[in-house]
Amino acid sequence: MKLHAFAILSVATISLRAAVLDVQHADLSVNFNASLLGSATNPWRVTVRDEEARIEYGGRRTATPDQIQVVLDALESTKVAVPDDSRYTFLGPEGREVYILPQTQEPDMLFLGTSSENKTAQLNWQGVNVAPNLLVRGFATGTFSGNRVNLQLATFSGPGSFFLYSTTAFGDPTIYYNTANGLSLDDNRQMSPGNHSHFNWAFTEAGEYTIGLRASATTTGGTFTESEITEFKFNVIPEPSSAALLALSGLALLRRPFRSRNDKRHTT
Repeated sequence: MKLHAFAILSVATISLRAAVLDVQHADLSVNFNASLLGSATNPWRVTVRDEEARIEYGGRRTATPDQIQVVLDALESTKVAVPDDSRYTFLGPEGREVYILPQTQEPDMLFLGTSSENKTAQLNWQGVNVAPNLLVRGFATGTFSGNRVNLQLATFSGPGSFFLYSTTAFGDPTIYYNTANGLSLDDNRQMSPGNHSHFNWAFTEAGEYTIGLRASATTTGGTFTESEITEFKFNVIPEPSSAALLALSGLALLRRPFRSRNDKRHTT
């Protein structure tokens, strides 16, 4: 099901305490406003965009823990077995059950990517704890040295390991985040301006995970700048359901129709 939890709604901004995305097309996004550089306001905002509803959710910043908690659900349909393929031993032994939000879109699974696209020209985007001057801005060509921004996995907690990786048409994986060997500067995804990409988001155990992301870059003028660490929660086979948790919290839910799903499963 598609769920959005609302408390207060206005034309420009929605305020709420939790939001759940489970089958949408969504993107973890990096926004930067160069005019804020050097001011008291951090010029970055790391977010999740619901590309279908045109709502951008600001993740929970560690400096402001009372802000919205964005919950990204990996449902039962994401469970697959590690294949008999030496290229995927990082996920565990052959036959091990893992949970993967896939790089390719599947019915009734969250289709999660990353984006640095500027969508300010599109109408009807609304922000959840995202200031209007940072809403769906992405970042522009020529802003940063080498036109590159680092999106680092800075913090992590969860019952198992988490991997972010992409696969080629021939099935060759490239791993960006790997918590099985701890966190380091190698847990990094480089982003370019106006980019929109999709990946496999793999979890080795069911349960609740929190990932903390930090965007950073050096401007073409030589100034290093970075975002606050911004947290996003993943529920892998949520139990009780995220909807139930939100209902218990006294939040109003906006529910969209459940789409039927065939038996097709993502396999790596």
